[in-house]
Amino acid sequence: MALGFIMLGAKACIAAALVISLIGILLVTQEAHELDPELAGSLLIGMATLPLVTVYLAGGGLVRAFEALISALLPERIVRDGLVLT
Repeated sequence: MALGFIMLGAKACIAAALVISLIGILLVTQEAHELDPELAGSLLIGMATLPLVTVYLAGGGLVRAFEALISALLPERIVRDGLVLT
C-alpha cells in the first residue's frame, strides 16, 4: 500500500512540474520580444530543469522519510557544498 502512495505522489509531482514548466515556457516564448535575450534564455533553461529538480527533491524527501539520512543528504549537502568550496 505504501508503494502505491509513493508512486501516486511521484506521478503527481512530475505531472505538476511538467505543467508548470510548460506554462512557464509558453509565457517566456510569448513575451520574449519584451525580455532581454539573456533573461529569456535563462528562464527557458530554468523552466526546462524544473521537472528534474522536482524529481530530485521528491526522491531525497522520500529517502529521508525512510530514515536513510546519510544517503539522502550526501548528494545535496556534502557533494554540492564541497564543489562550491573547491
